Amino acid sequence: MTRVLLVDDEPRFSQATGESLRRGGHDVTTANSIAAAKEAIRRQNPEFVVLDLMLPDGNGLELLDQFDDQWQGGIAIVTGHPSISRHIRDLTGPDISYLTKPIDPDDILRLLELRDDPAAGAETAALRFGSIVGEAPAMKRVYKEIETFGPTEATVLIEGESGTGKELVARALHRVSRRSGQFVATNCGALAHDLVASELFGHERGSFTGATRRHTGAFERAARGTLFLDEIAEMPADMQTFLLRTLESGEVTRVGGEESTEVDTRLLAATNRPPG
Repeated sequence: MTRVLLVDDEPRFSQATGESLRRGGHDVTTANSIAAAKEAIRRQNPEFVVLDLMLPDGNGLELLDQFDDQWQGGIAIVTGHPSISRHIRDLTGPDISYLTKPIDPDDILRLLELRDDPAAGAETAALRFGSIVGEAPAMKRVYKEIETFGPTEATVLIEGESGTGKELVARALHRVSRRSGQFVATNCGALAHDLVASELFGHERGSFTGATRRHTGAFERAARGTLFLDEIAEMPADMQTFLLRTLESGEVTRVGGEESTEVDTRLLAATNRPPG
């Protein structure tokens, strides 16, 4: 059991995360401001702190002064702005972890597990890559590439056999990107041929039998975020032309529509076999 202090001013996040950590066997105290956190630190002497940056009475980094060099605890800094994650790491050093919202409580539980494992190492404990775990040289090369290409706007193709975690890599690329929108995943191999265009680009009401309402496509749902096309090699060849046009123009036209809509969407794709 670890004494955890959760410092965040969003009640839903604090409640859900706190309940998850308690189910994991940890003792959790919550605070919604710097003042409340200082009092909790004085009373509880926490072993691990989950710390939001944006608090009603100041910047969460102010609380770092509450811990001296003898303190053996850990800190995970939380931010809703992925673009500043690198700056946080440079400011606070490699021994402090960071997480970007939206956060899966399992990520925090995994941080606590890694903290108790002396073999995990500080780099692994940083949990920069979501649910990806591994310290083998090959995995370290993957981490390096994620850090290199994640903050860019490059379109990335992820290759690997089924079950090797290609979507986890895509989510990690999104985590360390500068994008504020959602991560949207679509499995091209699971879509019927005549529904691919509708799923990717959307459709207007009445554009085909069964189209009883307007549908927003994956590109629009991932606006200002990341669209992940899994098993892209299974996409019908005639759809690839429309996909290329969207990537070149930054616009989509819904099936049955006449007007184009601008979309600021980064594309990641994956395949379990060589494309072509």
